[in-house]
Amino acid sequence: MRRFFGLILFLFLCSTHISVSFADMKMITKEEEYNEYLIDAQMGNHTAQHKVGLMLQAGRGIEKNLGGAVKWYRRAAEGGHAGGQFSLGVMYFNGHNVPKDRLEAVKWFRRAAENGHETAQFLVGQIYYSGKYITKNYNEAFKWLKLAAENNHALAQFYLARMYKEGKGLLHKDEAASLKWYQIAAHNGDSNAQLYMGVMYYNAESVPQDFSKAFDWFSKAAAQGNHYAQYYLSIMYEIGLFVEKDVEQVIEWLTKASDYGNANAMYKLGNMYYFGENVGQNYVSAARLFEKAANKGHRKATASIGAMYLEGDGVLKNYEKGLFWTKKAAAFGNVDSQANLGIFYRKGKGIEPKYDEALKWLTFAAKKNHVRAQSNLGYMYLQGEGRPKDYQRAKIWLEKAAKQSDIMAQHNLAYIYYHGYGTPKNEDNYLYWMTKSAKKGHRPAQTFLAMSYLKGDFIVKSNKEALYWFHMAAEQGSARSQNNLGTMYANGNAVRKDLKLAYMWFNIAAENGEYAAVKNKEKIGRMMSEDQIKAAVKMAANWLREHPI
Repeated sequence: MRRFFGLILFLFLCSTHISVSFADMKMITKEEEYNEYLIDAQMGNHTAQHKVGLMLQAGRGIEKNLGGAVKWYRRAAEGGHAGGQFSLGVMYFNGHNVPKDRLEAVKWFRRAAENGHETAQFLVGQIYYSGKYITKNYNEAFKWLKLAAENNHALAQFYLARMYKEGKGLLHKDEAASLKWYQIAAHNGDSNAQLYMGVMYYNAESVPQDFSKAFDWFSKAAAQGNHYAQYYLSIMYEIGLFVEKDVEQVIEWLTKASDYGNANAMYKLGNMYYFGENVGQNYVSAARLFEKAANKGHRKATASIGAMYLEGDGVLKNYEKGLFWTKKAAAFGNVDSQANLGIFYRKGKGIEPKYDEALKWLTFAAKKNHVRAQSNLGYMYLQGEGRPKDYQRAKIWLEKAAKQSDIMAQHNLAYIYYHGYGTPKNEDNYLYWMTKSAKKGHRPAQTFLAMSYLKGDFIVKSNKEALYWFHMAAEQGSARSQNNLGTMYANGNAVRKDLKLAYMWFNIAAENGEYAAVKNKEKIGRMMSEDQIKAAVKMAANWLREHPI
């Protein structure tokens, strides 16, 4: 919560505009009333002078005239009227018809504060607290915030409570006084104090844990648009703290918090839309929420929107946007984004490959035990992408990824043992890793393993095993395995000879672009009747319909 309180103060003091309250002008709308105040103002009535200034600034009962407003504010201010002093300070602060002069503004705020103006007291306290326009002084900040708080300024009460909690402007912290002022501010309607009361009861900070009271205070703050409180309510409904679990309430409060600018709510709701959790899956809504949260600096959302744009995952591929967000997330230290960035540079999606950049980002992620990064980094060293081949490093990284079940790494590690790259050839290790990869559905491993069994290459020959693995790869669309499967049916290798099935697989492989299958199909077609060919073509068409290329 410390970041939250700092943010409130930062936003308040960095504001380029402070407003004058026109509450006193609600009933003043006629020119006659303006004229009545003007007469009193001209006769030296400082309250009337201030009201005339307010009317001129707001354009109530008379044409708007900032220059005239400044004139009457100054007369009221110089006559010692607190409201006039405050309003004149505001004009200097905002540069309305006078040169913008923050030090002059502070001077008039100080005079108004000394005359008991509670908003001016609050502002002076804030200015001393931040040290933004004058030298930081916690003792002065405490003094003015306490005066404003005692004058029932709710936000001042909130900040006074914070000062008691932190011990700033005091000899020591005072938890009891802090709690007292938080309670007063909360009861006076300050949503920040209401939020903090909720947090204290939620986390058992300075008070016994009480989810009922936490829920009550969060509800009060949320009703005023406090997005932090709205987010807490979504958590309570999600977990079922004090209230029954209620998915609809979770979505409602996350949506409200998102609309009010809560980045955590945006990210959480975005994830719900992305995965279709308790809402209809909607990638467009997910991307919109992720990007909004990313624009607020949410690191996980930055990684998510970057990945969506790079992969075209639910949105149109946009390498420029994808690279922009992924770079940001990678710089934040997000390991998935570092891996994605490395893979992007390695494969050269939308750009020429940048192997130095790829190596840098993949190494960052691989050292954090990111499996895909380790697999890709090992492959770079194995193939010598952007630098000389380094089989020792390739083996180190591929082994790390393979042990974490990365099927590509398992295949490539088996390849190293098959060829003896940087290590002695090893049949057992080759068979172990290639089989693991094949069993997890890696099509190239299935094809490679099938060829090894078919030829008895490096392992014991087995037409039965070859047939099995060709079949597994063929079902996944491997044109080479489809052609080899056709050959096995044509020759009756480990299976009953079946020209129709052979023709079917040759036909499928040919449709998949396997040139050898075209010739094989023509060859066995000469041994088949027209009806057999028609039946085989129909079987191939059915298969292709169920397995779109």
